[in-house]
Parts: sequence; structure tokens; C-alpha cells
Amino acid sequence: MPDVPPYNDMLWVTLRVLISLGGSASIGELDQAVIAAAGWTEDQQQVLHDDGPKTELEYRLAWARSYLKLMGLATNSARGVWSVTDQGRATTEEQIPALRAEVVTEVRRNKRPRAESAASVRPLDDMAPITTTSPAGSLVGDDPDEDSGWKDSLLEGWQACAARCTVERMEYRKIADHTVSAIGLGGMPMSVSGRGDRQQSIDTIHAALTAGMTLIDTADAYCLDGSEFGHNEELIAEALHHWGGSAEEVLVATKGGHTRTEDGSWELNGRPDYLREACEASLRRLGVESIGLYQFHRPDPDVPIEESVGALGELLDAGKIRMAGVSNFNSAQIRSAHTVLGGRLASVQNQYSPKYRSSKTELDVCAELGVAFLPWSPLGGIAKASELGTAHNAFAEVAEEHGVSPQQVALAWELAAADVVVPIPGASRPESAVASAAASELLLTAEQIARLDAT
Repeated sequence: MPDVPPYNDMLWVTLRVLISLGGSASIGELDQAVIAAAGWTEDQQQVLHDDGPKTELEYRLAWARSYLKLMGLATNSARGVWSVTDQGRATTEEQIPALRAEVVTEVRRNKRPRAESAASVRPLDDMAPITTTSPAGSLVGDDPDEDSGWKDSLLEGWQACAARCTVERMEYRKIADHTVSAIGLGGMPMSVSGRGDRQQSIDTIHAALTAGMTLIDTADAYCLDGSEFGHNEELIAEALHHWGGSAEEVLVATKGGHTRTEDGSWELNGRPDYLREACEASLRRLGVESIGLYQFHRPDPDVPIEESVGALGELLDAGKIRMAGVSNFNSAQIRSAHTVLGGRLASVQNQYSPKYRSSKTELDVCAELGVAFLPWSPLGGIAKASELGTAHNAFAEVAEEHGVSPQQVALAWELAAADVVVPIPGASRPESAVASAAASELLLTAEQIARLDAT
């Protein structure tokens, strides 16, 4: 059998290639890029295509792929699991949560820049081998069938790989003096009509956090109807409680001022006394002593803006909330809120997307005032997000140029509009949350931005 690189070296070069490919390679593309980066001979490559029993090389590559896929860094499987069943070591779905918790944080929270080609990856002989201190001595030992310590050693090897990678971290932005990920998670789809089950929603939140998101947007009114008011806040609190990372690093932004009836209708209440009560209820549901960002959900035509926003100022002064924001405000109302709060307005959350651009005026006001602008429905809304590329051809064209989705292009386009923009795309599946997070890595050219602006 042709000589093959040590398994830990293969893990290193495979991870390095995946990072360079931007985390979106198919299995076939990954194979070819690893082969090119490792400088394998034709004889070594041929064993990947043999119809006979797995060779040591194929076995090692399969395991390298399985963990890349397990972490969601390669596609081609609904669950991201590559099973090596004929080796008796299939990765089962029961293993996924524990393995993710130990491994994925080391890699997924880092930004993975896209390279022009696999040629930009340093060759294997340019990299010092990774060693482990596990009892097995290497990631699987000299004998592929040796089972002693394989899991601990493999995890240790992955952590060493992650530590060796020189990659940029996810882009971050500011809401007032608080640093957050450039893209946040919108919680609404997990609590309204069409939502998945509770575990799927919790998995989605955990996937977003693991992908590096540190902002979650919610509201007390995100629910089916008045009988479950506060559903989304309680869901997020539960997900944070069970997450393996630090919840203190996550900014939860909630809203009050919308109410829901028993038949599911949406109504408004901007009275100061109601907003104070709503804030207290949100504090209880979120299980915190102070809400990171509390936003007035929508102006109430029966209550002067100054009175509603004034209630936010009182909540700030009382320490009930750390930052105050508003939502669905026009430019004049934003300036008024900024004045009422004495310059303490932290955020404005308005609808903004390739389909809905009329809030560009409000975005510009926020940029002028240094107030964070959080586009809601940044992909065009729950029902329309999947049609973004079809409805807006320029976004599909730019997506093809970068090898990404039109939805990721839309988020990158919004980020390019101003440094104060922090999109909050909704998600109800882990895959969607992770894809949105990856959009912060996408850098559009000036020509591409102009093309998208013009459509």
C-alpha cells in the first residue's frame, strides 16, 4: 500500500483546506482539495476510488470528513454525519450533541475566509505535525482497528488543529457600548404559525450561538395567540439555560408594546404603565435582573411617542434595562426618541431587505446618530425568504460569483450599508441559523454592491 501521511497531519490539512474553502465544500470538492494540498501521488489518490475494502488512507480520510461534517463544516448530508459503518464506528445521532460541545466551539466561532483555490493552502510538508498526549499516541493509533482512546484522542487532535489555525474571528459590531456579532438571530419564526417543535427550536438557538452569534432578538408578543404570551422569551431562556457556553456573552433583545388577543390578532399598547408591567413580565420570563436591550415594539397612535419612550428612560434609570431601543419608527420619531432619552437611544429595529428598502432613510438617520439599526425580516419575511434569488436576480448572480446563497448575499449587502447595521434574520432550523452567521464572512466588491443597490 502506498505511504500515507499520519492521521493527525491529515486532520490538520483537511481542517486547513475546509477553512480556506469557506466551510461550504462538498465531499468531492473537499477530497480533491485535500489531495492537492497534501501533494499526494496518483497511487495515493487511487486508493480513494478502489472498490475493495477500505485502505488505511481511505479510512483516515473518511474519519477526517466525518468530523468536518459532524461540525456542519461540510455539506452533503441532512444531519452532517458520515458513517463509517464497515469499520464498526458509525457516528450515531446520539453522539452528536456531546461531540459538538467539545469540538465545535474551537472552530465554528472563528471566521473562515474563502480562498481563491486549494492552491492557496500551505502544502502539508510546510506544516509541523500535530502530536497528542493521549494514551493512543496518535489520533487512531498505528492500527486502524485499535479502539483504545480513539474518541478522546480524536477530540484532542481537533482542538489542537483549531488552536493552530490562524483565522479571523466573526465580525462584530456595536449596540451602544455593547459588542455583538455582526449578525444576530431572530427568534420570531420559532414561536409563530409554522414553527417547529420545541427541541428543534432549542437546537436552532444553540447552533446560532455555536456559530458565533451573540445577539438574539425576541419579543413578548412572539406567540400564536394571547394564551401563550411570552412563548419566545421563555423558549430563549430555556435554550440559554441548557447551552454549554457562557450565556453572559449573549445579548438578548426583547420588545414590549404589542399585545395579542385570544384569536391571534395583534394590538398595541404604548401606555407607560403597561410598558413598565410588560418589562417586569419579560424580566421574569427571561430569568434576569436586568434586560440587555428593551425596545418599544411599535408606536401606539393613542399615546404620544414621548410618553412611551419616556417609560423606557425610567426603566433605564431604575436599572431594569441596560439599553433602550425602538422599533418601526420613522425618521422624525427616531430623532424624538433620541432626544427624550437624552442621547441614550441604543437601537432602531425596522423592516429592511432587498424587497423592502423604504427604511433606508431611517438607516441613514441611525448612522448619523450612531444608533444601531437592526433590520427585521432582512431576507424578505418568513414566507418569502426562500424566493429571494428568484425575485431579485442580481442577488442570485452575485451569489453564484461567490459560491454562496442569495440570502447570504442579502445579509452581506445590508452589512455593507453602514457600520451600524446588525441584521437579525429569523430561523427555525439549525442549518438556517448557521448559514446566516456565515454571511458575516462575505465581502462584496464595490461593483457588486452598486449592482445590488441598483436593482
